[in-house]
Amino acid sequence: MLGQVIDEYILDERFDDLFTVLAQMLAFLVYTLSGLVLLVLPFLCLRSLPAAAFHVVHWVSFVPHL
Repeated sequence: MLGQVIDEYILDERFDDLFTVLAQMLAFLVYTLSGLVLLVLPFLCLRSLPAAAFHVVHWVSFVPHL
């Protein structure tokens, strides 16, 4: 009985096409959402910078002069 169900529904060509479309839609959704997350997260991290991030660095003291 289980083999008959697998033959009729799972191995059916219509199910294969539907599964392919759903997998592609899911992959596109995950790809889009992950891209948006990677775009938004750096800006959210800028809100909570430590105070040392705002200190001015005097680069002249690090560059050797000839």
